[in-house]
Amino acid sequence: MNIAGIVIVYHPDIQVLCDNIKTYVQGLRQLYVYDNSELPSPDIEKALWEVDTSIQYHYFGSNEGIAKRLNSAVKYAIENKFDYLLTMDQDSSFKKGDFEKYINYIQAGSYNNVVQFGVNCQPQFTVPKNMPEPVLTLITSGTILNLSFIQNIGAFNENLLDRKSTRLNSSHTVISYAVFCLKKK
Repeated sequence: MNIAGIVIVYHPDIQVLCDNIKTYVQGLRQLYVYDNSELPSPDIEKALWEVDTSIQYHYFGSNEGIAKRLNSAVKYAIENKFDYLLTMDQDSSFKKGDFEKYINYIQAGSYNNVVQFGVNCQPQFTVPKNMPEPVLTLITSGTILNLSFIQNIGAFNENLLDRKSTRLNSSHTVISYAVFCLKKK
């Protein structure tokens, strides 16, 4: 899979962030870390580079919400010819081997109309043994977006006041696109 990832951080604990990133970065071709903190963390860029050289750190100097950063990452990923984008929170991780299972589920299926995939979450994501099922909404963290649909359904809604989670502008089901969650039974 040609997949990039985005982690949006805000005053992160650098060690926790790096440990979490290690649980999925090997499955990505590129990881963007967008920092919404008002002040930069002094050693964050060096620490991220030590985790993986594919990580690109971007500091903005202000917190303009999650949706704006997600839209920026989507645009950048599309411009760089990625097909999918994993969206993660700074405090989210996968159990060992589960990110690979997640990718394998997506690759093995015939999901031509799926806009987003999601997993069970908190504190670590878990990938179940059964097939995914359609859902109406997903949390942002742990979602894999199919970037080929973004122009049709619109970007993330930057007008939402909730900075913890966000959703795409359009209703996926109304325009015959699906959202799937890999759920534990």
